[in-house]
Amino acid sequence: MTTLEPPKVRLRLDPWPGDYQPAIQFDAQPEPAVHIDSAVETSAWGPLPPPAAGPDRDLCFVDGVRRVEARLLADSPPGLVHGLCGSIGVGCARASGGRLAFERIEISRFLILGSGLERELRIQAGDLGLDFRKVSAAGNSPSEVLAALQNLMRAQEASLAERLASPAACLLVDGPLTYLSPVVREIVGIVKTLYQPYLAAADFALLPALPPGCRTPLFLIQGGGNDRYSWFLRLAGPGPADHPLAGLIRLEVAAAAGLETAKRHFSR
Repeated sequence: MTTLEPPKVRLRLDPWPGDYQPAIQFDAQPEPAVHIDSAVETSAWGPLPPPAAGPDRDLCFVDGVRRVEARLLADSPPGLVHGLCGSIGVGCARASGGRLAFERIEISRFLILGSGLERELRIQAGDLGLDFRKVSAAGNSPSEVLAALQNLMRAQEASLAERLASPAACLLVDGPLTYLSPVVREIVGIVKTLYQPYLAAADFALLPALPPGCRTPLFLIQGGGNDRYSWFLRLAGPGPADHPLAGLIRLEVAAAAGLETAKRHFSR
């Protein structure tokens, strides 16, 4: 009797450090049903090279970071309530005239408690007083109070981006544009973690072959109350052991900005 050997499996690495979430998480975050129109810019689906340099504009990047200072359990009449003391920092890096500088660094602290419970907290550390503003989460689990901290960070990133938005600058914000107001501003969302392929298989097949610096044509994502133009961009080629989608990011801009504006100002 002949014993068949199992087929060989090729393993590929995700180049993000191990303490990051994987860069590819298809189906990890279901979102409302959307309609994709991949022919809004061109029906000839293929890689588009970097365009010629346009007018000089400041380049701004808004990002944030959150930190759990301490996990808490509150003893209240309904029973034990999960909570945390958390800190959030948001800021902007601006490239202008060949110089790069940080600006608008904003720090805030929160005491987040589950089950709708609210309390303020002040901690005295020597001559320094740390004030934690009260925030309540509807649920009562460690993951739900952590999600509340994450939502606060995203909201503060969006607030800073909206205050900095200007026709004189190309402003990029980390993450999708979900938390931004519907008012049209010149803001581009950078999505580093790919939760959805969005494109049909035939169009998605272009992504592994994208050369560095090239992008896909724009496609329109409609639905979920958040219509936007989007495209994939190859920042760098994958290393010898990396998976073929390494080095790709997805960018998006509000559809209300208009297709020509998206092509002219953002997708370069």
